[in-house]
Amino acid sequence: MAVGKSVEGFGMSRIEAIKELLAEDPKDPDLHLMLGAELRNAGRFDEAAEALRGYLALMPATADIGAAYRDLGICLDRLGQKDGARETYRKGVEAANRHHHMGLQSEIEDLLKGLA
Repeated sequence: MAVGKSVEGFGMSRIEAIKELLAEDPKDPDLHLMLGAELRNAGRFDEAAEALRGYLALMPATADIGAAYRDLGICLDRLGQKDGARETYRKGVEAANRHHHMGLQSEIEDLLKGLA
């Protein structure tokens, strides 16, 4: 990964590096997605949700974005935003189905069923 290589030895976290790249190119959806993934993995769900929303806003509705909806739904669920997670998971199911990702669709449906 280019981002991983760019931060080696510079004392900069991947999150900081992606944020710097995003400041230079805020319309790059891949950077939003990468930032969302890193922040989610770090347990920073509020920031991850913001980054994932940025990604989804830049992508056409017909794009293959089911996994981003899954990740956003997970963040919203962890933040206690059950209604938002439910709506987001439903969009993820639709996107996964549209692109014939049955495994992803099933995974998101399970997450949707698991909402209390």
